[in-house]
Amino acid sequence: MSSHQSARGFTLIEILIVIAIILILIAIALPNFLEAQTRAKVTKVKGEIRTAGIALEAYQTDWRQYPWGAELESLTFPAMPPSEPAELHLGTVLTSPVPYLQELPNDTFSNLFAEGADQGLMVPFHYTEEQTNLRLGDPALLLELTGVLYGFPRRAPYVVLSHGPDGDHDEFGDHHHGGGEPASEETESFPAIYAPTNGSKSSGDIYYFGPGIAFN
Repeated sequence: MSSHQSARGFTLIEILIVIAIILILIAIALPNFLEAQTRAKVTKVKGEIRTAGIALEAYQTDWRQYPWGAELESLTFPAMPPSEPAELHLGTVLTSPVPYLQELPNDTFSNLFAEGADQGLMVPFHYTEEQTNLRLGDPALLLELTGVLYGFPRRAPYVVLSHGPDGDHDEFGDHHHGGGEPASEETESFPAIYAPTNGSKSSGDIYYFGPGIAFN
């Protein structure tokens, strides 16, 4: 065999075939990779919410009540009354002065940001508890929410929730009778539990009702 023949390179057609095969493999593997990433994030969020639930129970054991929810502009001092229970979040009362949590977990899936904060700083999980709702004139909020989600009301002293992989927060729409005008047909949306069987990025939030109901 001559040196000229042994040094022959790839033809243009061969290169195009190799590129086409690589693109096909990427098209097959990439969706599975993204699905795995989403599933891992869901698992992480559920673990962090469970940890927050343990901290809430420890707080309740010490103080005989659950902490108030906080608004984004007052996470370090969740003064009462806040604006409305649906917009409350876990407050830093869980981290200081008694460290029930070493740091406040943030919602990986949230599309909100703390006002005035760096845009890379996500906000804590949504959170509200029944005594806050009572003070705000909406004592049946959690009963209504569990009724919509599970088909029948279940008493839960508090709820911690994540926006879920779709990144947006379901509103109460016409199902919420705690006050105010019902949502219009154009804007209404209803609470839904995130279910990966509907697709890893399907709508629905990740709810943790405590104690005892958890993610069921």
